[in-house]
Amino acid sequence: MLIFISGSSRSGKSSFAESRLTAFAKDSPKIYIATSRINNSDPEMLRRIQNHRLMRRDKNFTTIEKSEDLHEILKQIPENSAILLESLSSLAANEMFRENRVLSPEIVFAKIWRDIANLRDKAKILIIVSDDIFSDGIAYDELTMKYIKLLGRLHVKIASESDENCEIFSGIIINYERTIKFK
Repeated sequence: MLIFISGSSRSGKSSFAESRLTAFAKDSPKIYIATSRINNSDPEMLRRIQNHRLMRRDKNFTTIEKSEDLHEILKQIPENSAILLESLSSLAANEMFRENRVLSPEIVFAKIWRDIANLRDKAKILIIVSDDIFSDGIAYDELTMKYIKLLGRLHVKIASESDENCEIFSGIIINYERTIKFK
């Protein structure tokens, strides 16, 4: 089963995703894949990461911190696991904007989709959380727009393959029923 959850920053996506995964994963190992790069010079980011860790503390998650190249962790994940990938938006940025180079959105799209397909094959349930960054109306530079379009393509692909799609808006959960499957 694949569930896709998107929404704005601090909308309640993580809490909802964790509760959804816990409801489905009664007898499955629970894996939390954290994709944010930890920036020790950003106190706000460190606080948010600490809050996420505290939220998971008593939920029996095994946390794997992996900001890119998810295929490298596949052997660590038991078959029929319940996997929460947090977050697609961080993963896409990390994959596209490497330390010394910028990868093309086409290469990044194919790589991320392949990694998600491999995770899905190992999982009893895979929940993917991502940020809605598409509605601020700001015109960005060309490279940022390439990233935004990449993330949008990933959202469309994942949503079209998902069994359940949810959007969180100010703590309100909106479930979307998929009636048309896009290719």
